[in-house]
Amino acid sequence: MLLAGLISAVLAGFVATRTLSFTTDRTQLLRPDDPAQLDYQALKNEFGAAPDMLVWIQRGEPSDREAAAQALVARLQQDPQDFSDPAGWVDLPFLSDRALLYLSPDELARMAEEFERDRPWMAPLLEAGRLEEMLRHPPPPGPQMDAVLGQLVLFLQGKSEYRSPFEHPHPDLGFSGDRKPGQTRIYTTRGEAHLVLARPNSTRAVDALEKAVEQVRASYPGLTFTLGGEPVLRAQETHDAIHGAMFCTVLSILLCNLLFVLGFGQVKRPQLAIFCLLIGLAWAFAVAGLLVGQLNLITVNFPAVLVGLGVDFGIHWLFRYQEERCNGLEPLPAMERTMATTGVENFTGALATSVAFLALQFTHFRAASQLGLISGLGVMLAFIAMATFLPTLLFMVDRGGPVKRRPRFFLDTEHWLSQRPGAVLLTAVVFSLGCAFYVPRIHFDYNLLHMQVANAPALKAEQLSQKLSGHTSLTAFSLAKSQSEALELVARLRALPSVESVECIATLLPTRDAGPEVQRVVSAVAELPIPPAPPHRTGVELQALEPLFRKLPHSQRSDELHATLETLGPGQIEQGIEGFEKALFDDLRGSLTFLKAQKAAPPITLDDLPETLRQRNLGRTGQFLIRIYPRGDVWERPALEVFVREVQSVDPHVTGSPVLIYRYLGELTKAYSVSWRNALAVICLILLVHFRSVKLAALALFPKLLGVLWMLGLMGAAGVLFNPANFMALQLTLGIGLVFGVHVIHNAR
Repeated sequence: MLLAGLISAVLAGFVATRTLSFTTDRTQLLRPDDPAQLDYQALKNEFGAAPDMLVWIQRGEPSDREAAAQALVARLQQDPQDFSDPAGWVDLPFLSDRALLYLSPDELARMAEEFERDRPWMAPLLEAGRLEEMLRHPPPPGPQMDAVLGQLVLFLQGKSEYRSPFEHPHPDLGFSGDRKPGQTRIYTTRGEAHLVLARPNSTRAVDALEKAVEQVRASYPGLTFTLGGEPVLRAQETHDAIHGAMFCTVLSILLCNLLFVLGFGQVKRPQLAIFCLLIGLAWAFAVAGLLVGQLNLITVNFPAVLVGLGVDFGIHWLFRYQEERCNGLEPLPAMERTMATTGVENFTGALATSVAFLALQFTHFRAASQLGLISGLGVMLAFIAMATFLPTLLFMVDRGGPVKRRPRFFLDTEHWLSQRPGAVLLTAVVFSLGCAFYVPRIHFDYNLLHMQVANAPALKAEQLSQKLSGHTSLTAFSLAKSQSEALELVARLRALPSVESVECIATLLPTRDAGPEVQRVVSAVAELPIPPAPPHRTGVELQALEPLFRKLPHSQRSDELHATLETLGPGQIEQGIEGFEKALFDDLRGSLTFLKAQKAAPPITLDDLPETLRQRNLGRTGQFLIRIYPRGDVWERPALEVFVREVQSVDPHVTGSPVLIYRYLGELTKAYSVSWRNALAVICLILLVHFRSVKLAALALFPKLLGVLWMLGLMGAAGVLFNPANFMALQLTLGIGLVFGVHVIHNAR
């Protein structure tokens, strides 16, 4: 028997290592036919890539952050096995000559009219490259003239922050990022941080990204690098879940072993029960690998659960067997009586616990169903291992003969309490009322970030993302079969109150022929000369312009200019006007150069867009990807519910992590709530069949229900909330302590 147990445990371990894996993919928590699962699978089939990993680069000068981003992108491009499409910017070269194609007809018409109207005063100004030409031929009074004079006053006052008084064409491309004037490169900056994106190609991509960041960090010690994004968050979840489950399982075994030794006052026999428990645990791992294949964030903790459940069987068996031996029975008769009493009671408890878990099989939530299957079968396997191998091992170490009673831990306390039933009941009633007061404080915490370690790097990155970009890293996705459909969806989604922004490559493709309007603007600026650099003049020479200043039309700005000039000396006037002239003509020179280079054709097509942009936003069958960024903290249930409902009202097949989280958390709470009630009903039936008495069945169940009340009360008092990981405690508590009530009733009878 011992050899059979060892061989079966080794074979089970071999099967488990070959068939069992772990995943943080939230789609695996839902059934394959779930609508949210099908929509996400359609997205994966079209694009086949994981969400982006993010690297936030902060502090230092903008030029240093930009250089660090370029160095990191270059480093990631050298590792195509782990990364694809690394990017810290997007190059759109067609903006240098076809940017006006993005402007609306009204904007283009207004721009052409302004140049045609301003040509009389602008042409001499540009020809001479001197401020006095504007004073000799001033523009008509209005906002533009006031803006020019306002900027001049600021320069005379020593404030040299130039803001262009002219309206510059700035096409809205529908993509977030910063574009410097005159450049066609759009940087993915957020506030005071630069952002680098990369999609993982392998399971080791997060580790490879950390190494790449460390290499770049060494060259830029003044900058801070923070890793974020869903893949990084999932890697953190994987690490925490696996290591946490392993730690809890090992710690449970050690602590149960310690309690065994203390409770029985001996070392050898408790180790026999622990050995049998390990055999049952190995069987459970093999069954999980064969029937489920993958553990997830919900099912990964089943080993620690089985340790706590399975060790109960060993405790009761050893206790009863030792009692029978102390009463003078030889090993075989003692074991026969133990099996006929405690063995039957253990079977009833194991069956009730197994039923409590298997009740989850009837839910639509895949993760809960899998947990119910492997835990329900695992409890029975632990019972079978104890029932099969523990007697064998006890016979091997117990050769018969008289057995002396040994002092047992807690025995005196038990006797003391049993002699004071009134005090015990009164204490229980008072404590139960106190717990009932705290139960209403408990609710379900839907925020998955609260399950992370407080200082986890991925959690810090998520908080940084919310701070810099105004929304979380959770992004919803929609698919459109054509550009027109994509633009329609983008417009409707942007109108939703819960949506912060929407990005789609379709917005980079102008939908109308703006050639005639663009040609009118180009014609209006064609005859305007490019201004030369203004000459240097002394303060005395510039003071000679005072009569020209006085001829300006009367306005608040001109009065402010006259008052400022009267308080300044030649040096201050020279410095102020010269600085303003340089900034003004640099502005005009850049704008005119840009506008003169504009073309009315050819139209901008998908072929003009960079390859990295097409790969990220065009699917295998040509569908357009629409990214939907939520407003507010959608890790919290109220904001998440509003966001998902609003975007689904526009596109019922919208997908992504927000939809998956909303769906699976809703299914999880429903699964446990329904199965808990169903399991309780079946357990009551089992007790009635076992005792054939309503009174005895109720007495056996009452301590269990009291224990649930105490657990909830202590949770409320301690501020512990239910979450997706610990919500199965309700399911566990139904079967865990039920066997105690069964034992007490049998002993009392």
